[in-house]
Amino acid sequence: MNSKIKFVYFDVGGVMFSWRKALGEVARKYQQSEKEVSDSFAKYDEISCRGLVSVQEIWSKVASDLHFEKYENDDIQSFVFKYFSPILETHALAKNLIRRIPVGLLTNIHHGTYEFSLEKGLVPKLPYTEVIQSCHIGIVKPERAIYEHAQKKAKVNHWEILFIDDLKINVKAAKSLGWNTILFDSDNPKRSIEKIKEMLNMSCPS
Repeated sequence: MNSKIKFVYFDVGGVMFSWRKALGEVARKYQQSEKEVSDSFAKYDEISCRGLVSVQEIWSKVASDLHFEKYENDDIQSFVFKYFSPILETHALAKNLIRRIPVGLLTNIHHGTYEFSLEKGLVPKLPYTEVIQSCHIGIVKPERAIYEHAQKKAKVNHWEILFIDDLKINVKAAKSLGWNTILFDSDNPKRSIEKIKEMLNMSCPS
């Protein structure tokens, strides 16, 4: 192991599980363009990640924006979750890694999604040192405050943290604070895992 790294933070959506396919499925179900659904969802995603509205409220707003026909208020959240899928390469790495070094999760996430993800196996059930959910603290990546909060919880120096996220803007913000970072490619998780292992000097299989 790289002795300089003393704490690893993983993002959740896009690193532990894939979720973007769900937007395309919603678009098909309600006969909309994927861009329209994605753009409308993005309008409300941040306020939900801050814990201000529920996931169901997001989809109610999207349905209203795009005039979904036959929209069932109690149905769409379950429909969306059906198209989430675990990134098993990351799960395997986290299970290996947590035996050697403290591991935490640092995620922009909506209320209830983390718990659902554990229940459905989208996130492995592991003894994480810290699980920082944006919806619980009202701060989101890439805001400086969430990284400062995460570092305080990790109880290590900034140069001793490795942060893995699938969004460039989030990685850039962490890097500006002196964290070690890896931009995760959800479309090529094996290559991303190789990069993580290289940085950590892990020689054994994940």
